[in-house]
Amino acid sequence: MSITNRSKKPRAVCIEPEGADFWMLPEQTFELRAEATSAEDRFELQDDGDSLQVFFGRSYISVFCDGQELECGHQRPQTV
Repeated sequence: MSITNRSKKPRAVCIEPEGADFWMLPEQTFELRAEATSAEDRFELQDDGDSLQVFFGRSYISVFCDGQELECGHQRPQTV
């Protein structure tokens, strides 16, 4: 699944339930990858305006940008 920040400010993408955070710059696109363990597994998104929470069954979610896997805290602002 790909997501793009269409706002004019950095936006947090929070992977749940781990609580990992990745920060998207305006117009930046992230790719979310997870391994399905059941036919019912699917991405679920919750948008609160300032951040996006992402859930996917019981699988670990990896976040990529331009083909590179990102680490937790990617582009996190000094003050959150």
